[in-house]
Amino acid sequence: MTTALAIEDLRAHIGRRLSGTDVIHPGPANLLRLALGRPDAELRPGDALPPAWLALYFLPRFGPDELRPDGSPRDAGVVPAMPLPRRMFAGESVRFERPLHIGDTVRRETELADISVRSGGTGTLVFATVRIRVFGGDGLAVEEERRTVFREEIKPGERNQAPRREPAPADVPWRRAVTADPVLLFRYSALTFNSHRIHYDRAWAMDTEGYPGLVVHGPLTTTLLIDFARDSNPGRTVHSYVTQARAPLLVPWRDGFARIDRHLREAGRPRAALCGIELRSREPFSFSGFDEFNEDYRSLLGEWKILMGDDNPIPRTNVCPSSGAPREPSLYAFDYTAAGTTPAPTFIVAGAGEMRERGKGAEGIVRHGDTSPAAMREKARFVMSIMQERLQGLGGTWDRVTAIDVYAVRPIDEIVHHEILPHAGPAAIHGVRWFPSLPPVQGLEFELDLRGVARELFLAG
Repeated sequence: MTTALAIEDLRAHIGRRLSGTDVIHPGPANLLRLALGRPDAELRPGDALPPAWLALYFLPRFGPDELRPDGSPRDAGVVPAMPLPRRMFAGESVRFERPLHIGDTVRRETELADISVRSGGTGTLVFATVRIRVFGGDGLAVEEERRTVFREEIKPGERNQAPRREPAPADVPWRRAVTADPVLLFRYSALTFNSHRIHYDRAWAMDTEGYPGLVVHGPLTTTLLIDFARDSNPGRTVHSYVTQARAPLLVPWRDGFARIDRHLREAGRPRAALCGIELRSREPFSFSGFDEFNEDYRSLLGEWKILMGDDNPIPRTNVCPSSGAPREPSLYAFDYTAAGTTPAPTFIVAGAGEMRERGKGAEGIVRHGDTSPAAMREKARFVMSIMQERLQGLGGTWDRVTAIDVYAVRPIDEIVHHEILPHAGPAAIHGVRWFPSLPPVQGLEFELDLRGVARELFLAG
């Protein structure tokens, strides 16, 4: 814990100042332009530096022995060494007095404006506020107040308790989907000389700091938002902006969709070729938690322009392994169509559990709370009836089924012999695969899915 005495020691540094100079060279700006995939022409001397791109200049200058184990500097300029080890961008307010240009020689004055401590649901937090003024040849160009938060260390094996990200607003005049994949995060780290490992070292981010995946840089998010505002308002000028980092922007299961996107491009297939998703989650959701997850999932499918009105045409299985489960929902497998024809229909049948009536909650579950052999057979019998109905609805038949996957943590021998194989008929030649897993909603005990596909690939990494 950080004591009052320690905070007073830290506050004694308020008013500490540093100054430095730099040149707005075209190289870093053009590399960021490429990293972001922007269609703009190459920036040349005399061109205005886009707002929110100043992070490419006045880079930190620290040797390896001046860094914390997480890659962040021990003594970050005017901010003194902190007793809390974990550092995060918390937000900024920026005002532009006049534009900076490629080729300008610029001066920056930095002052520590405030240090404060708060306690909350995520532990003790120390906030440092730095006031920055940047001058060009014509005088003051940019004024900025940047806030950084320092947090307690995560104990080994614990999950990061940072606040969850709120869903994106639905009623907006403009919308753009950006995939902040590991390549973009690495490039931005390199361009800003930011060695904080949560942005590019997945093992560190997940195993040491307890995040469910890589963390997107706060300034990168700001740059993408300001660029989007500029693109949506041609001819207008950004005079100021304020950002607040309310929760980390992460790359867990959405990172899997970036992998899908790359594979589809390499295969010469559009996003619309996606026809099946398999996810793995850490533990079953509550009913409300599952609804919340599905809202985020549907928003991504909307960004991909896959939804058909309010309908989601992509079958999905999302289960929770009893061993080796990921920290957060993660991509396990996906299905897509290939150009050409097959002698008979190919299909993916979405996973289903023993939920008789979703609107009744737990009371709608077949034999809720009962895991006796007889109850498990009844659950399986109900699920098989759903599979039969869905299979027929897709124009498929059991002789075209190439995989039967069962998800349960209870023994399934009796279920396979009495509830699955009698229906499977010729599909039994492929066997039945058992994944010791629970369905994604609390109270469910049994799930099953089917598919009849022409080919299965295993992707490395």
